[in-house]
Amino acid sequence: MGRNNNLRLSLPQLNSNQPHYMIKPNYINVHFLLVVLKITIFFAIVLGSYSSFAQCCTYTLTMQDSYGDNWNGGTLQLYVNDTLEGTFYAQGLGSSISFEVCNDNSIKLEYMSGEYEEENSYQIYDDGWNILFQDGPNPVTGNVITLAADCKGDAIPGKHPCVALPIPSNFDVEGNNNDFTGSAIQAVNCPDFLSGDVWYSAEMISSGNLELSISQTNEVTTGFAVWQGNECAGLRMLSCGNTDNSERKRNVKVYDIPKGQKVYVQVWGANDEKTSFSIATKDLGRIILDGTDLPVISINTLGQNIPYGDKINVKLNIIEDGQIQYDGNAGVSIRGATSSGYPQQPYSFETRDEDG
Repeated sequence: MGRNNNLRLSLPQLNSNQPHYMIKPNYINVHFLLVVLKITIFFAIVLGSYSSFAQCCTYTLTMQDSYGDNWNGGTLQLYVNDTLEGTFYAQGLGSSISFEVCNDNSIKLEYMSGEYEEENSYQIYDDGWNILFQDGPNPVTGNVITLAADCKGDAIPGKHPCVALPIPSNFDVEGNNNDFTGSAIQAVNCPDFLSGDVWYSAEMISSGNLELSISQTNEVTTGFAVWQGNECAGLRMLSCGNTDNSERKRNVKVYDIPKGQKVYVQVWGANDEKTSFSIATKDLGRIILDGTDLPVISINTLGQNIPYGDKINVKLNIIEDGQIQYDGNAGVSIRGATSSGYPQQPYSFETRDEDG
């Protein structure tokens, strides 16, 4: 007899006299979940649209004094969204301040003039070291500009001395200025300079004496300027020039740069053209003096940099004919309105007692 493979289910019959139950939805819970969902969607939309507005970054204000003695009464007032961030001026050869902004923040500058306005200049850079505004020498006074912040992202290395490309010691580096529009730092009185400059830096070696070799590697003359300073926003130009059209190479020597500081090289193509080049460094070492018929003057700066203008306290030692003529306190500074920018800088000295 065959097996019946059909599955049979036997369900109990409901008796109308027996209690039975139905599952009903909890309308309170459903309503609550719908409210939460609506709030979540709302905030997702709001925060998504706000994220672009809320993007924040760091802008930089750089200020320079070509004479190196601070701005003489000139000041800049910086406002973000009509709130005063501070009153600023160039210190020494130059200084900078960084400030935080978010997209579409209002940035306003007001300039008040002082003396020797022909020495004063300044710039505002965005977070990518793109120049947004510059003025000087002889900056315009009053409310000079109002602009809206726009955070763009990281800077291209080499666009400004504060993001300079490194030159390793005793190595050649090759480069070009194809992607560079200009740092807004003027190489004044340097041949064929317009714009399109790119920046490199070399860590100063122990001797403090360095030779730089700049070589042109295409048909466009390469211009250059060599700078030095305590910070990337306050540099002093040591020398400048361009490659020789026959040898396509120039050597520049810098001396007595304190260990740990950097030498900066600004490179451009003549008349804003695109050039390619190589840069090499060489340690010149130091000369050790065994004997001389001239007085020997030794200065211990006590770890300080010799500034332009105001003198710093140093230790001074003078030996003549093998005898110590002076060994004590002194003040020293760099002097000369024009000659201070030459490779062989002039100095001003004065002896001081223990009270300075």
